[in-house]
Amino acid sequence: MPFVESGVAMQLTAANFIGINGSLIEGLCEKLLVNGMGHVIASDAHSASGPRAPHMRTAYRKAKGLLGSGAEILFDQFPRQIVNGVLFPSIKPSEIYLY
Repeated sequence: MPFVESGVAMQLTAANFIGINGSLIEGLCEKLLVNGMGHVIASDAHSASGPRAPHMRTAYRKAKGLLGSGAEILFDQFPRQIVNGVLFPSIKPSEIYLY
């Protein structure tokens, strides 16, 4: 958490977030996201199909279900800030428990 509190942006991989790589990592991604420790959802795409496909549409729908209109920030505002070199604000995330 000290990284997040100091303004480091945390990226979640879309495939992990939607459960392509198992429910354990999916649950962790959900906890990170809803507790302020996921700022960008991005692709680890290596091809247009298969397990390493982008999965961005599915990830967006899921994020919208969890965060409502706040999902826009993960897919547009924060990535745009990164590209433009705009620093992230200091964020105080919630503490999470994995068990």
